[in-house]
Order: sequence, then C-alpha cells, then structure tokens
Amino acid sequence: MGKILKYQITFKKEKNTAEEGYAEEKSWCFFKETFADVFIKAGGTNYAEEGPRAFTRVLFTIRYDEDIDYSCRIWYNDQMYMINHIEVVDRRHWMRIESVAWEDEN
Repeated sequence: MGKILKYQITFKKEKNTAEEGYAEEKSWCFFKETFADVFIKAGGTNYAEEGPRAFTRVLFTIRYDEDIDYSCRIWYNDQMYMINHIEVVDRRHWMRIESVAWEDEN
C-alpha cells in the first residue's frame, strides 16, 4: 500500500488549561504533527430541530502511531475534525482515520 503523505495535519488533545486552584477549563491543545493522505468522502447538511448543520466527512491515512486514539482531534485546513473510526492497516504500517467536521464546531 504505497501512499503519498503530502498534507500536513495537526493532532490536538483536550487538556485542563486552568491555573492551579481555579475551576477546570478544558481546551484543545497541540499534541503532534504528521503528514497524511487526505480523501474527502462526502459533505452535506443535517437537518435537525436546531436548524441545518453542514458537515464534511474526510478519510485521513497516516503512518501508524500508537499515541493516536479517539480522544484526539485533527486540525486540517482551518477545520477541526472529530475522529469516528480508526482502522490499523497493513500490519501496523498505516492508520486510516474516518472523521467528520461540523460547520459550527471550531
């Protein structure tokens, strides 16, 4: 499975950024950067009671990294992507990460 990993992506993790003695304050902080193959699978609009919400589904392929899990988020092209599924491919050489970005979640 030869891949061209030409897009730089950033992984973020949620951390408590409040100073000691203050209420807990969570924010997405830098975790690590890597290169990926990016494939945009679909986009559309979800209609709910709150109103329409646009979304984009993207498949990222990266080199295997045991530190990447479902608690991470992917920052790519000024958009935050939530990880829906991680598939380990080719005897732990690659990871396929299915993700979704909602228009109003950045």
